[in-house]
Amino acid sequence: MPQQPYPVPGGEPYPPAGASGAGGAGDPGAAGGPGGGGNAGGPGVQGGPGAGPVVAPGPVLPQHESDRATQRLQEAVTGFVDSPQRSVEEADALFADLAARFADSLTERRRALRASWHGHDGNGDGNAATEELRNALRDYRDLTERLLRL
Repeated sequence: MPQQPYPVPGGEPYPPAGASGAGGAGDPGAAGGPGGGGNAGGPGVQGGPGAGPVVAPGPVLPQHESDRATQRLQEAVTGFVDSPQRSVEEADALFADLAARFADSLTERRRALRASWHGHDGNGDGNAATEELRNALRDYRDLTERLLRL
């Protein structure tokens, strides 16, 4: 049975890993980077072997936060003529806020992904099943490749 796209809270469904089409982990522009929108509920955690990715490759910020950050940056840029120092300070503060949000999101995504295999008792012996490990490795690969494209 073919794997179905998985939903991202607040956003459009993304195709499974390795699928072609806009919005997947293989499309660096789909998430819009740290300022993208749509993942208001945090990482999309799903369970069970073959259930699809544990961590949805959705954007880091919900759309309304992304829009607000874009507005803050635009205000900083347009205010430069009247107040250069204040504009640069605002841009610096915005960058710091986004970097912190990005770090928090990555930490949560790693926690969810690690929980999918680490210490999981897939067959009664404390080890994850091979399929769970394969899915976890695929998700680590997808997220790492996204980071490398930043």
